[in-house]
Amino acid sequence: MKRGLDLVLPASSKDKEEPTTGADSVKPDGIIDFDSADLFDLMDFVGGGAPLIVPAETSSVEKEKSLEEPQKTPESKEPDSPVMEDVQAALEKNLPKPAVIFAPPERYAYAKQLDPESCHAEYKSLLPNMAKKYPFELDGFQQAAVVCMEKGESVFVAAHTSAGKTVVAEYAVALCEHHKTRAIYTSPIKALSNQKFRDFKMMFTDVGLVTGDIQLFPEAFCLIMTTEILRSMLYNGSEVIRDLEWVVFDEVHYINNAERGHVWEEVLIMLPSHVKIVMLSATVPNCIEFADWVGRIKNRKINVVSTLKRPVPLEHYLYTGQDGKTKKDLFKIVDMNGNWQDIGYRKAADAKANKQNAAANQGRQGGGFDRGDGANRGRGGQARGGHSGNTGGFSGKPTGKNDKNVYISLIDFLRTNEQLPMVVFVFSRKRYPPLF
Repeated sequence: MKRGLDLVLPASSKDKEEPTTGADSVKPDGIIDFDSADLFDLMDFVGGGAPLIVPAETSSVEKEKSLEEPQKTPESKEPDSPVMEDVQAALEKNLPKPAVIFAPPERYAYAKQLDPESCHAEYKSLLPNMAKKYPFELDGFQQAAVVCMEKGESVFVAAHTSAGKTVVAEYAVALCEHHKTRAIYTSPIKALSNQKFRDFKMMFTDVGLVTGDIQLFPEAFCLIMTTEILRSMLYNGSEVIRDLEWVVFDEVHYINNAERGHVWEEVLIMLPSHVKIVMLSATVPNCIEFADWVGRIKNRKINVVSTLKRPVPLEHYLYTGQDGKTKKDLFKIVDMNGNWQDIGYRKAADAKANKQNAAANQGRQGGGFDRGDGANRGRGGQARGGHSGNTGGFSGKPTGKNDKNVYISLIDFLRTNEQLPMVVFVFSRKRYPPLF
C-alpha cells in the first residue's frame, strides 16, 4: 500500500466483484484523500513528479468514437459560443474602429480649375520682373494665366469674345524671347495668321510667317502658322521643334470640327514633352473635360482659366446711313441682355422708308427712269424692284458704286466713335465686288 494517497485506477470487473476497504479504498473521480495525504503527496501531485492520477482506460467503443471525432483543442473552441459572443460584442463596443475611407478616384485628375482672383497676390510679386509689361491693369484671368506661364505650366484659357485672350499669347511669346527659345502661334485659317503676323510684328521684331502660300522669315524665334503646317513640321522632324518652348493654339475649339479636328489631336499628341502649351478658346461648357483629356495624353496638369461674363456687351444694331448726312443712323434692335428692342427697329424702318421715298422723288424730278436701268438711277438707287443701294437689311441686294459709299460711311462712323477694328461678313465675294 502506498502511503496516504489513493489513485483512481480503471475499474475492472474483478474490482467490482472484490471491492477493497480501508485506506486502500478508491475515491471516485480522481479526488485526493486529504485525510490520509501528507504535504509531500500534495507537492508531488501539484509539482509535476510521477503521475499520481492515471487516466481511466477507455473501452473499445469509446476508442472508436474518439477516432471518429477529432479531439478539440482550446484553439478550436467554437467562436459562436455564448461566452465568446459576449466577449466579441464587448470588444466591438469599447474598442475604436479604424477609420477606413474609400475615396472615389478624382474624375478630372489632370485639369485644375483656377479662381482668377486667387492669383492676384502672386501676380503682384511678379510685376517687377515680368517678361512683358503692359500699360494697363490685367484682368483676373489674364493674371492667373501669366502666373501659370511664369511657373512653366500649361494653361487653357476659355474666355468670352473680346475678353483679351491675345494678351496671354503675347506673354508666352515674350517669355520665349526672354529665354532665348522659340515660340509658335497657330491659327485655324490663313487670314487670321496674316492678321496675327502684322500684330506681332509691331510688338516683336523677330517674327515669321509660314503658311501654305508664303514663307516670311522662317528663321525667326516666333513663327505664325496654321495648325496643318505645325503638323507637317512634327512629321518631318523640323529643327525648329528642338528649340521650341511654347506653342499657342488659338481657337482650339476647332478640334471639334468634323473635317479638321484630327489635325489638332495629332499635334497635341506628337508635341515633345518639353514643349509647354497655351490653348485659347471661346467659352465652352466642357472646358474641364477637354483640359483633362489633354493632360492625360501629355501626362501633366493643365490649368484652366475662364471668364464668368462678357466684358464687351454683345448688342445688335441696324445701320441705314448712306452719306455724310445719314452716317449716324445706327439703331439698336437687341440689347446686351438679348432683349428685342421694338422701338429701335421701328425707327430703323422709318429711316429706311424715308431714304427710299427721297430717292424715288429725286428720280421723278430727274425725268424718271426705266425699271432696272442703272444708268438713269437717282442718287439713292432704284426704289422699285428691290434693288436699293442701302445695306440696312430691309430690301435689296447691295450692288453698284453706291454700295461702296455705304461701307465708307459706316467705317468713318465707327472710326469716329473708336469702334474699330471691324469684321465684315459676306456670303460671297462675287456678290460684293466693291469690298474687294
